[in-house]
Amino acid sequence: MAVEINLLRKGTKKTSTFRSAMILAVLVVILINLLIVYVGVQADREAAALEQERLILEQQAEALNQEIAELSVGEHQLLFDAVDEVEGMMISSSQLLLEMVRLMPEEGYMVSYDYVYPDTLSMSFIYLELPQVAYYLDALTASPYVDSVDVQTITGEAMEEAVMEDAEAEEEDLPFWYEEFLPNYFTTYDITLDVAALIDRDTDESEEEDDEEGDDDE
Repeated sequence: MAVEINLLRKGTKKTSTFRSAMILAVLVVILINLLIVYVGVQADREAAALEQERLILEQQAEALNQEIAELSVGEHQLLFDAVDEVEGMMISSSQLLLEMVRLMPEEGYMVSYDYVYPDTLSMSFIYLELPQVAYYLDALTASPYVDSVDVQTITGEAMEEAVMEDAEAEEEDLPFWYEEFLPNYFTTYDITLDVAALIDRDTDESEEEDDEEGDDDE
């Protein structure tokens, strides 16, 4: 008895499997191409944005260079002169403070010290005796580094009258500390400095220090 072999069905299965594999391969290739195209488009967009930013920066730099180039030589010189003038008006604040302290009376306390460029100085003090206000005013006026000085405020504690009135009202004796009480006087001075004299002094002191250093080296 003869055996029959169904070759047609096997061939159909092989064809179907090959066809599915081809379709899958084509889809993979298409997806890869789409991914490549997407990445390329994104890269082009980023490159275009960077190029646009570079062009803007170049335009800004050109505009700035043009503004600088349009400045005349005279305007440059005015700027340099202004810088030199400011530097020439600078004084040693530490030396100025030492000078103001040196002129103070022995019994006095500095409360505030405010220097305003280039030549204004405001100081406040507390004194134990009223004549000390006049003493420091005379010392400042006689200083070669002071152009003018004004006393703006003088306020004191009228403790004697206040204590006596309270004692009389309460019909009591004066407090034990009354005889030893020292009143305080608050005073503010507004000073206009002689900047030229201060600069000359700073220059002379600097030259003396340089000479001393030179002698030490020898």
